[in-house]
Amino acid sequence: MRRLADGSILVQPDEALRAYPRVLTDRVNQWAARFPDRICIARRDARGEWIRLTYAQVFDSVRRIGHGLLNRRLSADRPVAILSENDLEHFLLTLAGMHVGIPIAPISPSYSLLSKDFNRVRHALNLVTPGLIFASDGARYGGVIGATVAEDTELVVTSSPPPGRKSTLFSEFLSTTPGPGVEAAHARIHPDDVAKILFTSGSTGVPRGVINTHRMICSNLQMIAQVFPFLEDEPPVLVVHIEPDPRIA
Repeated sequence: MRRLADGSILVQPDEALRAYPRVLTDRVNQWAARFPDRICIARRDARGEWIRLTYAQVFDSVRRIGHGLLNRRLSADRPVAILSENDLEHFLLTLAGMHVGIPIAPISPSYSLLSKDFNRVRHALNLVTPGLIFASDGARYGGVIGATVAEDTELVVTSSPPPGRKSTLFSEFLSTTPGPGVEAAHARIHPDDVAKILFTSGSTGVPRGVINTHRMICSNLQMIAQVFPFLEDEPPVLVVHIEPDPRIA
């Protein structure tokens, strides 16, 4: 720590940042090759039973979904917008977009489920101009979909497609066979390409989209690994836990 003449304090780490991957899914690929049967992520189903995905299963799904995204000619100008909460499909879709260079824009579910006018969702979608919208439960998110999503924008749902609206089931992505285009798209990614667009809370107005590049995400995770070195000794398992919001019926 060093105090400068203008009164500001310069803080520098004692340890240099170690090497980090170009794209986050390079790490997923690494662990899928070294420990294919190790659990990567898990959640409980409606009956309380665990659904577990190994690193091998996650990376296989990422490549399959990535193939489906490329087939739809999505891009930084036509990214993927996610309206629903954290779940396994949200996780896989995010990694798949990163793997093939298609940005993902998650939008807070509260904007969809608590709002009456959906203005914040409408504003966010106008900013990112998505080529594909994902919502876990088509019926639960039917109101915001009908009010903000154009008919010519593809809608993907895990379950309960909204009536009167053409939609694609998420399971169709997993049934595809990835081709060489997936690896070719992955190889073209530059570390400073946009990986994700995160929206601010909008507490002082409308939400603002904040660009996150691949370099930003990967270097930040490397910082976390070095600050918490026990993560390298005991690999963590991601657990998706969705706590019901009492404000949402």
